[in-house]
Amino acid sequence: MAHSITRGSLDSSIQDMEAALEGCSFIAIDFEMTGIGPWRQDQADTAQARYTSMKSTAEKYNVVQFGVAVFTEVSPGKFESRPYNFFTFPADEGSSDVTLSASAVHFLARNKMDFQTWLAEGSPYVTATRAEALRKKIMAPAPPKRGGNKIELTWDADKTFITEAFVGFDKWVEELGDDASGESEYVFPPCNAWLRRVVYQEIEERVEAQSLEGIETESRSVDGAQTVAAVFVDAEAKIARDLKIVAERQAKFDKAVGVTRAFNAVVAAKKPLIGHNLLFDLLFMLNSFDDALPTTYNAFAKRVEELFPVIFDTKMLASTGSLAPSRAPGSMKLDNTVLGNLYGSLSKDGKLDHVSLSDDELFAHYSVGGSYHEAGWDAHCTGAVFAALGAEYVVDVDGTTLGAKSLGPDSISPLVKAMANQLHGTGTVMRWSLRGDPSTQARLEEGATVYLSGLTEADKTDHIASVFTGGLVGEARHEIKWAGGSSAFVSVYPKKGEVIDQDYLIREMHAKLDAGKMMSATTVVHPWETFCAGVPTPLPTIEEAPTPHGTWGKVQHAWNQIASVFGSRSQEDPEAEVESGEKRSATTAAVDGESRGKRAKVAV
Repeated sequence: MAHSITRGSLDSSIQDMEAALEGCSFIAIDFEMTGIGPWRQDQADTAQARYTSMKSTAEKYNVVQFGVAVFTEVSPGKFESRPYNFFTFPADEGSSDVTLSASAVHFLARNKMDFQTWLAEGSPYVTATRAEALRKKIMAPAPPKRGGNKIELTWDADKTFITEAFVGFDKWVEELGDDASGESEYVFPPCNAWLRRVVYQEIEERVEAQSLEGIETESRSVDGAQTVAAVFVDAEAKIARDLKIVAERQAKFDKAVGVTRAFNAVVAAKKPLIGHNLLFDLLFMLNSFDDALPTTYNAFAKRVEELFPVIFDTKMLASTGSLAPSRAPGSMKLDNTVLGNLYGSLSKDGKLDHVSLSDDELFAHYSVGGSYHEAGWDAHCTGAVFAALGAEYVVDVDGTTLGAKSLGPDSISPLVKAMANQLHGTGTVMRWSLRGDPSTQARLEEGATVYLSGLTEADKTDHIASVFTGGLVGEARHEIKWAGGSSAFVSVYPKKGEVIDQDYLIREMHAKLDAGKMMSATTVVHPWETFCAGVPTPLPTIEEAPTPHGTWGKVQHAWNQIASVFGSRSQEDPEAEVESGEKRSATTAAVDGESRGKRAKVAV
């Protein structure tokens, strides 16, 4: 059963989270939504193309759960997690309709989502714009409108009501006397809006005529009927009364904005924000809690930077060649970067021993583990994976012992820092930056990647893979990703301690093309940089082919070359527009031999 932070427990949970955020090291988040598709997923997507498609999905569907896990370094290299799982439901006022995707509902139901709790007890959330409007309305309400000309009553019944009502008021004023202290009030009998205006008018006239000090008016409800109250408070009592009114209004405001308070607390902490396959989470988070999503990816990235100065995507970190396959003795090998598999394999290998759940009673439900696709638990898993990957990178770079390394923003290893503020691109060989010129793109992994154009209907995956027969790249892992009906990416990832030179790969593939042993004669092999720039360039001329070899310094040099930030590819480029029926599957070390036309399933 999923742990539930609902309307009844929201205040205490947010207060606990705010206290934990004050001294934390980093924050992990996760969301569960009412739908995430369909959306464009193209190998050749630019950041803008992918953003436009995913933006429409985030605007269409709603948030079911918001998970926040606060990680604190309790001793050198040891981290404690406090995971919070907020059930959310749009506020009563100022919200759009709730939209459900049937496939998403079935998926969440299979993972034991408590829809009854979500519908009946989910806490509201609002955007920043709506929150500001609520703040003005609740915290500084406009005084009742009394203006207009003096009202002269004509009906006898109305005159009688006012006369009798003010008999009681005059007696109350007389009892107050000249030396009144403390607080007292007189509540008029309920009446209609017309008569209430007369009551306000009469009170103001009598206060002014008799120089009565300390008397104010308030709107009241008595057994559901509206009326007016005259309230007297002395100077000391007024201070206490005003503080009480402010506290009551603050509580009303907090209740109205709901889970948005948790988002605001995360923003205010200004600590590294961690997510797994983070782009959708950011889109839903900003659209739900911040404001309407901007039209361009660059504007979106700028807003993300304003809110969260440092971001890490664990999907991208785990997918990077530095960890798959690993190099350092005793380090991890990541064969599956789906969050649940990643967390499970790291836990099994003892790589999460330096991460523990808080023993606070608030998190006792997690003592026997949690359920994947519960936002709070997934946030915990994401943060734990980051703690493990951060320590692993330290091993890779300087040979120190795994663990025992702070992951604060000032002490994260240089290699991890180099991957900050970059997002994993699902179903693509690209990643997207959130800094500099965010529309630029870079390769996702280490290794060599080339871009093939001019492929024809006769070309199949196994034709491309045939270039690797005969030990061209030794035992290196290779991957083929189609980018439409006439183009594809070929990536080669070296084994431990090896380097695959891009120019060498291009030369050998081009030689096989010339020999007629591979693909169609129209096929051209381009450097990765050529694809990123969107401008065809001549193939390089290489006199002698380098052989795969390696030291860490040369591996790092290869990474720096491949991970350089390149210009965006024009959306008008016809090879960037891929029909879904033309997308073809990817292979890794083994070639599946499937014919074109079958789409790859991409794990997230």
